[in-house]
Amino acid sequence: MTATVSIAIGTSHMTGLNNPVERWFTRAESDRRHLELHQLGDYEELCRQRASWIGPEITEDRIRQKYAACQEALKTLAEVLDRTSPDVIVIVGDDHREVFSAEHMPAFDIHWADQIYAPPFVGGATDNGDKQFAAGAEGDHLYPGDPALAQHLIASL
Repeated sequence: MTATVSIAIGTSHMTGLNNPVERWFTRAESDRRHLELHQLGDYEELCRQRASWIGPEITEDRIRQKYAACQEALKTLAEVLDRTSPDVIVIVGDDHREVFSAEHMPAFDIHWADQIYAPPFVGGATDNGDKQFAAGAEGDHLYPGDPALAQHLIASL
């Protein structure tokens, strides 16, 4: 199999990119719970230690500026991707324990199927402010897979 890489792009995949800016203001509580749950440190103490540099970055005006910049950057990426019109898109990301558990987290997971299912956004938000997606809801998205490419990657990697 031969292929030509026509473009390589990258972006963060933080939850804020696909959530309205108002949800950015709810992340602190989620971060606090995450630190406590995984015993990663005292949230209030970490805030005090970082106040000199993080304080100016978490004002409402600055957060709204960052949100607008992120949305503009995503729009640019979408335009470049549309203009390039690739035959295949290979997405590299991590699982976030959505499919695999910490006890069984493969170094690589390659989707090998004729179709790729992406559940639709169904509104509302989880308790940490993330969007909610639901399998089987109206508006399901099926994208074509490339089983031959997947098989080649599996054999080659």
